[in-house]
Amino acid sequence: MTQATKITVETRKRWPYELDGGAREKANKLRVHVVPHAVTIRVPSPVSRSTVPR
Repeated sequence: MTQATKITVETRKRWPYELDGGAREKANKLRVHVVPHAVTIRVPSPVSRSTVPR
């Protein structure tokens, strides 16, 4: 587990996201500032090309 107070997520594609339950416009960069121990964020592990079905 990693802990942080500032998180930046960047993607190639623009994705929709929610903030406090409200939908927001698609973005490819999201900057988050959090209060320590207030939020747990989980993301899936990267998929390796060898496990992607062809």
